[in-house]
Amino acid sequence: MFTSLKYSGILLLVVLYWMFTGFDILYSTGVFGTTKKNDGSGCICHGTGIPSTAVRVWVEGPASVLPGSTNTYRLLMTGGPAVGGGFNLAAGHGSLGAPDVMTQLLFGELTHTEPRPFTNDTVQWTFNYIAPPGTGSDTLFSVGNSVNGNFTPTEDEFNFGEPFTVAVSGDTVTAADDPGMPVSFMLLRNYPNPFNPSTKIRYTLPVAGEVDLGIYDVTGGRIATLVHARRGPGSYEADWDAAEQPAGVYFCRLTLEGESRALKMVLIR
Repeated sequence: MFTSLKYSGILLLVVLYWMFTGFDILYSTGVFGTTKKNDGSGCICHGTGIPSTAVRVWVEGPASVLPGSTNTYRLLMTGGPAVGGGFNLAAGHGSLGAPDVMTQLLFGELTHTEPRPFTNDTVQWTFNYIAPPGTGSDTLFSVGNSVNGNFTPTEDEFNFGEPFTVAVSGDTVTAADDPGMPVSFMLLRNYPNPFNPSTKIRYTLPVAGEVDLGIYDVTGGRIATLVHARRGPGSYEADWDAAEQPAGVYFCRLTLEGESRALKMVLIR
């Protein structure tokens, strides 16, 4: 009986630690899927789990862009404890790029790598938005989390940003059309995703090199090779037709001269 009580007490301590400290440790390097793009629930492990009107989150940048172009935007946040901040950003159809080490892509969505300190009453991040190849409109979805830095997530506050609409119109831009367009080694979110039965996979190369673009199943087995050749710097697009594959989760991996990027894709029927 005493042994059972002992282990029950240890389990309770572990649960309490995870509830009040573990969330910060687990999510200190970013999250994805928390915006309103897919009815995300926001930063539920911080504060009351309810959006706070004391926190304001918004996007600034061009309201109109060319198809296929790369554009610079800013995500800003004020309010709340205002010691440090984190975020999650998703695009409806286009892709997002991380321009510095403070941001990263997780399954096609942009997030922080660590909390960024506020300057005066505002914290901000710069990001790249890569417009889809077709014309129409796109939406940027955001959520920001303002923290007090004391590793007690229940005292933090978050809020959703207003959806930011981007008009995509004009002629398609490629890296060859615009030599000044910023290009880095990126595997961009496939479109559409989820998909049935085909999807477009876009990637950018900063330098020339041997490129390998492959598709893998959940066991790690390679089931398709889309590109295995030398490519020059620029933006590229490859199509994958999964008509002969069963529904499920697949992974795409891009390798350039030994450096790799990967993303998750979902095939539905």
